[in-house]
Amino acid sequence: MAVITNIQQCGIGRSLFEFTNGEVNQLIPENIGMLLEVPMENVFDSDEQLIRKKRIQFYSRLGVRVLKGVDYLLPLQRDKDKEEMYLMLKPSKNVTSMTKESVADFIHSVYANVYDYKETDLLTKTVTNLPEIVEIEELRV
Repeated sequence: MAVITNIQQCGIGRSLFEFTNGEVNQLIPENIGMLLEVPMENVFDSDEQLIRKKRIQFYSRLGVRVLKGVDYLLPLQRDKDKEEMYLMLKPSKNVTSMTKESVADFIHSVYANVYDYKETDLLTKTVTNLPEIVEIEELRV
């Protein structure tokens, strides 16, 4: 989801997000929430860092929470390009934690179905150090 720069701050992103979240909850009533991959703010370019911080703050205001301790890597086309991301959740219920197994299933599903990523290296790297219970909490930047 993206809104071009010159029409940001007009409520379009919020409306798009809330509409999508409402549709998910209506179509899949028993879901636990909407999963988001959000770029970390750990880049050297200060302009890009500010953009990323604002994006995180935007999602936080919408009730999106981070899955604490998940070292999530976005699988990209080139093998050397694995971007670190926050794995975040817009809970549809009062969810404050998930099991390690549930998080692993989420990640596996995203890798396979969204990215057509069939390797197991990133999944193994991500889930190996996960706690048995992954807390879901507000991300402060």
